[in-house]
Amino acid sequence: MRKTWIKLLSAVLVMAALTALVLSEPQLTQDSPGQSFKLTTLSPNEVVSITLTQANKAPITLKRVAASQSTSAQTSPASADSAAAANNTQIWLMTAPLSARANPVRAAAIASLAGALSNIAYDSTDLELAKFGLVPPKIQLTLNDIVIAIGARQELDDLRYLMRDGQVLLMQDRFYHHLNKSPPGYIDPALFADDAKLIAIHTDSFEARMSEGSWTWQPASAFKSADEVVALAAQWRLASATEVRMMDYQLQWSDTVRVEIQGRPPIRLMLARDNNRTWLGRPDTDLQYALTQQRARTLLRQQM
Repeated sequence: MRKTWIKLLSAVLVMAALTALVLSEPQLTQDSPGQSFKLTTLSPNEVVSITLTQANKAPITLKRVAASQSTSAQTSPASADSAAAANNTQIWLMTAPLSARANPVRAAAIASLAGALSNIAYDSTDLELAKFGLVPPKIQLTLNDIVIAIGARQELDDLRYLMRDGQVLLMQDRFYHHLNKSPPGYIDPALFADDAKLIAIHTDSFEARMSEGSWTWQPASAFKSADEVVALAAQWRLASATEVRMMDYQLQWSDTVRVEIQGRPPIRLMLARDNNRTWLGRPDTDLQYALTQQRARTLLRQQM
């Protein structure tokens, strides 16, 4: 009998909590119920500029450009190779507050918001915007020249308030995690561009170099065959970090690897370990890249 009363009491408390949550949500009158509202007049492919302004932080700006125009990011770890000028490939670059190749997946996800639809909309003049986290906004998103205020989350239905052009929209909260990152979170985790051609790898224990279409290496005992060197070069070219951060100079860094890409200055990579992670640091960009232990063992071979 006591267990039954406990269950009933628990059910009553849950219902009371849900009721309180519903009552805490502002009561609004929709514009044109049943109608769909587009967040912007742009299609995702028309978005060429993204600016994120987070509260009390410097704006983060991403630009979509032709790969052949990406010379401003050529010192970044994933900058475009000169061969990219021969095609019409477009890439995303971060232009502020850092200069680097941008994370293409994250940039595309943000650009896709341009075509997002909502069937819940309100006139902003009817609302106390501060209650919805819209004035001041949690984040201000600018797609090309369209300014969108990103507000609070409506917990009950997993929706988020957005405002543009005097209209407040409620949309499924499937995008906010792309908007609230620090600058390194918008940098391409790939160490090198897709079209980068590696021609040399230098480590403390071996040197491998492409010469006249084939790989040579020293010492002779470092590799059993040219196929092993080809496989290692492919692993380096495709290497991608699990996390990107600003370089932490408090770590114990050692200068261990130099990678050469055709037509580009050599890239110096430093090695550090922290909490079971291996980091590759780029002093020239002040960025560090986390590798899984397995990937680090593959890339660094005898150095692990």
